[in-house]
Amino acid sequence: MHRVRVRVPVSIAHLLRHESQLISLAVEAFYDRDVDTMKFAGAMERFLERGKAEELVRVSVKMSRAMYAQLVQKRFQAPKCYPEMPGWSEREAFVEAELGVKVACGMEIMYQQRKRDGLEGRGSTWEVFRKT
Repeated sequence: MHRVRVRVPVSIAHLLRHESQLISLAVEAFYDRDVDTMKFAGAMERFLERGKAEELVRVSVKMSRAMYAQLVQKRFQAPKCYPEMPGWSEREAFVEAELGVKVACGMEIMYQQRKRDGLEGRGSTWEVFRKT
């Protein structure tokens, strides 16, 4: 396993704090994105409630080395609605923010796909609750 620091919006940091296993789904959604799903990331309707005014926080995320490699290898331009990225001169902060925007876009894509498929808010815990 690999630990990496990323800068993400507060809402995603809160989500990852309580449901850390969602990082794998976010990385998969980001890695397998296409033109249609990029529309979700371009709008960032769910996780950037205040747009550019949203605060980015630094969190440590645990993921496999393969997931980390998937994030690093893909080139990506942050959506226009995303908060300001640090400059290249601040190397460490730039890398954290670059990984963070990829995780955030993966979360948005994952959420919007589940919402479109009618699975919003439902998972294995939902099924267990429903059966009881």
